[in-house]
Amino acid sequence: MKHSFLFIVIFLAIGGIAFAATNASVQTPMAVAQPSATTKPTVPVVAPVATPQPVAPAITPVDSVTAGDLTVSHARLVYKNNHLDVFLSIKNAGKSDERLGGADSAWESSGVVQVSKDKDGKEQEAPIAQVLTAGKTTDFSTDAVWLRIKDVKAQPKNTDVIPVTLYFRRSPNAALKIAFKGGDDSGGSILNWFKK
Repeated sequence: MKHSFLFIVIFLAIGGIAFAATNASVQTPMAVAQPSATTKPTVPVVAPVATPQPVAPAITPVDSVTAGDLTVSHARLVYKNNHLDVFLSIKNAGKSDERLGGADSAWESSGVVQVSKDKDGKEQEAPIAQVLTAGKTTDFSTDAVWLRIKDVKAQPKNTDVIPVTLYFRRSPNAALKIAFKGGDDSGGSILNWFKK
């Protein structure tokens, strides 16, 4: 009887050890993280691509502009009393006289006129009509006759471009487009990108 009891105890002990070993060999699967209901998926941030800006035409000041037999030089602007006075010289290298018959400007104003002084020094405005003698230079200055862009809506800044078109009698000088940079009392420069 004692042997039977001992046999049962040994049997149970061996069975328990075997069961524990079998159970230990079975691996529990690793826990997989489940997304939380409040977790949002990560979206990569992409920087916006800069839109290229239009490039303004090159603005190169020049000393003179030539069209046909005519050369415009020594040009400057002076802002005074809501007007832009235009001073310049026009050389006519041709063999016949030319005539400056008009001018205009895209700068907001009431138009372009010719200005001169009477014997008392008082300024007089008139339509543009100036003979450009062959082989000579005509100066548009305060000592003689000059051009005026009248009643400009705002005083130009130094960075502004003021276009002026001069109209002549004959082709190829029918129209000469020039432009000025600036507009303060220090004057301005001819810009060659506006010439034709």
